[in-house]
Amino acid sequence: MNRKLTILLGLLVLVAGTSQVQAGKKLYVGNLPYSADDQALRMEDDSTIPPTPLQDIRVRLNGAHRGTYAAPLDALSMSSSLGIVNPTSNGRGDAGFLTVSYTGPSGSFPLSSVCDMSLDILDPGNGNPVLMKNGVVKFFNEAKGFGFVVISESTGVAEDAYSITGRINPAQTGLTFSNVQVFQPSGNSFFDVFPELNFAPGGTLDPNAPLFDLVVTPVPEPSTIAICAMAVLVTIAAPRRRWRVSQITQTKYSPMPDFSRQ
Repeated sequence: MNRKLTILLGLLVLVAGTSQVQAGKKLYVGNLPYSADDQALRMEDDSTIPPTPLQDIRVRLNGAHRGTYAAPLDALSMSSSLGIVNPTSNGRGDAGFLTVSYTGPSGSFPLSSVCDMSLDILDPGNGNPVLMKNGVVKFFNEAKGFGFVVISESTGVAEDAYSITGRINPAQTGLTFSNVQVFQPSGNSFFDVFPELNFAPGGTLDPNAPLFDLVVTPVPEPSTIAICAMAVLVTIAAPRRRWRVSQITQTKYSPMPDFSRQ
């Protein structure tokens, strides 16, 4: 019993330590050295004084068209803006988002369309793209949206993982994702996201509300997740293994019962 409690306490300490480390990573919209057309978030370690810049995430809406990814038609009137989820008094938050809005006549929104959005994770020290380890779509659901995880690494800096999710604004009834394509050239962190939209004939488009947003959230490192998962497995398996060993020992080496006393 004491051993089980020790393992559980160790797991709690590990998770608590991880939470404290992750709590120091905050995103904000900063005055970054890019052109006026670029929109960028900066992730920094907010637990240091002053905060330490870690990575920049440049997010852009490059355009939108009627039709599909495979067969785009004429351009659509779209705009985007960058913001922070639940910002604190210093403007920092746990996640950032790019909101995409339709600026054309609501009655002319097509039944099918596709947006071209790009993300680029940069080293704040030199502005160059960092190395990427992953950029694969993890889930896709027409109503709930899409999501994928990217893992990046700057020179001399530990790797960072980001969750990138797209979600439809509930105010836009009848609007869903019909597909999503991710294009990532090898060798750097630039990648394009092409979400396709489907607008049901009976839907209602609210011209004053965004269509959808792309949310960028720092997540724990995969190594930390693996350690936590292993600790959970050990915690669950250890008592059972001890029981099995005890049963085997008793079966093989226990003395014969004394029936004469019964």
